Amino acid sequence: MLLTGLLASDIATCEWHVGMPLAPLYDVEARSVRSAVDCRRQEFQAGRTCARHAFMALGLQPQPIPVGPDRAPIWPPGFTGSISHSKTYCVAAVGRCSPHLASIGVDIECDDAVEPALASEICLPQERDWIERQPPIDQRRLLTAIFSAKECVYKCQYGLTGTLLGFEALSIELNPDSGVFSAVFQRPLPPFSNAGRLVGRFRFVHGHVVTAMILPLSNPTLLV
Repeated sequence: MLLTGLLASDIATCEWHVGMPLAPLYDVEARSVRSAVDCRRQEFQAGRTCARHAFMALGLQPQPIPVGPDRAPIWPPGFTGSISHSKTYCVAAVGRCSPHLASIGVDIECDDAVEPALASEICLPQERDWIERQPPIDQRRLLTAIFSAKECVYKCQYGLTGTLLGFEALSIELNPDSGVFSAVFQRPLPPFSNAGRLVGRFRFVHGHVVTAMILPLSNPTLLV
């Protein structure tokens, strides 16, 4: 399983291959992709299918997940979640909101998705220096892991701040041995302070890199 071991056991996860049968969209969901191209509609439908199976894993009936004005999913009251997809897989994670769970972020990328030429756009100087010290055979997938970790953190913090961030807003530190990454804010973004540190997990599996993070309501600067 793509997300195995990356999130707490009370968070329901699901993965879906984009070629597998897809659940029909609710009307409120279908309207948001009415003018989208076919591949975008399929990705969207795979994400909603995946999220519905995560809801069922929590013992709940499938529910619509509309799109907000900011294009982010609108989760049912009392729940939070995250959806991501690559060209071939979709993943979703859903949990009940509590003092221990305010927001979830997940991201999946093909592990060669990011071209080395994009490193200067995605990475801060210290991140590029770290990548260049790694074995050449690993550099592209570690660059992709940094990109994925930033996407994961952006989704997770957005649930609390509603703020869009650029790649320069966070510095990522990967520990490939432990499968843990840290994200350090480069400027204050309440409730996160300058140099505030968030912690998530990542893994390489089936030609992909998958990243995941949760934030609690009581102390959003720490992973629980």
